Amino acid sequence: MADVYYQNREEAANRLADRLAETEWSAPVVLGVPRGGVPMAEIIAARLGAALDVVLVHKIRAPGNPEYAIGSVDEPGHVTLSDHATASVDDEAVRREIEEEKSVLATRRHRYGQPRQPLSGRDVIIVDDGAATGATIEAAINAVRGANAASVSIALGVAAPEVVRQLEQMADHVVCPSQPAGFMAVSQAFNEFPQVSDREVERILSG
Repeated sequence: MADVYYQNREEAANRLADRLAETEWSAPVVLGVPRGGVPMAEIIAARLGAALDVVLVHKIRAPGNPEYAIGSVDEPGHVTLSDHATASVDDEAVRREIEEEKSVLATRRHRYGQPRQPLSGRDVIIVDDGAATGATIEAAINAVRGANAASVSIALGVAAPEVVRQLEQMADHVVCPSQPAGFMAVSQAFNEFPQVSDREVERILSG
């Protein structure tokens, strides 16, 4: 697949919406992964006539290397760690990181309010601007499966081909137009990639 690059998150969201519109959905819910996935989820939900909400998950960072994910944690506190983490990272450092990320999720839930959409029996589409390791999206899939969704689909702006293959084993459907070889960072796929604030997420959810 040829590499695809975007001007901004809006362009990426519209390309994803074009692909997602080819499928018939049952009472769909679009869940943005805060924070960068939420503006894209807003566009996709509007295009599909779907409900909009967020899924709160967070990567667990390697101690001393915050850009490298060694696992993930979801809102109920379920933790998934990579084999690398369990084999080579100090247990106490990982425990501290897990507690820190749980605190981040609790703070976001307080700011964003309680979940607005029930997921049981509905088609759920999880949206993010990209996935470097897939750890955060894997946690989101597990959280949505735990809520008894009828199906779980993933819509990503960019990810490495191996990450897409990995997610295809867990989700019912994965859409990711940009799968560049040698992918390192989500921001590489966007000409404009501003930070998304919690206030912006609150505005989108309150709209």
